[in-house]
Amino acid sequence: MKIGELSKKTGVAASAIRYYEKMELLVPRRGDNGYREYPIEAVELLNLISQAKDLGLSLNEIKTVAKVLATNNPNGKLRKQLEDKMLELDNQIKVIRKFQKNIRNLLDSNCPL
Repeated sequence: MKIGELSKKTGVAASAIRYYEKMELLVPRRGDNGYREYPIEAVELLNLISQAKDLGLSLNEIKTVAKVLATNNPNGKLRKQLEDKMLELDNQIKVIRKFQKNIRNLLDSNCPL
């Protein structure tokens, strides 16, 4: 599929798709006309990239994970990075829950806002 169709299917801007290609997260084929041609799996990969970014992973972290997963040979370094990210996410969740509790207490106290 062409970049425009991929962009429509995923909601990811064509410029971002080109950037991901530059970062080597996506590797499209080139047709005889020179146009990028993406496989259907690119939709799932872009959705995964978007989710990972939403969860706070950097593009470099995503690239590392993608490369290791592509080799089907996960190593201890990747596992450590993912465990560290899980701890970071757990801490963020704790902070958000505490903030949520404080807001709830404020609302429950009938505090004039």
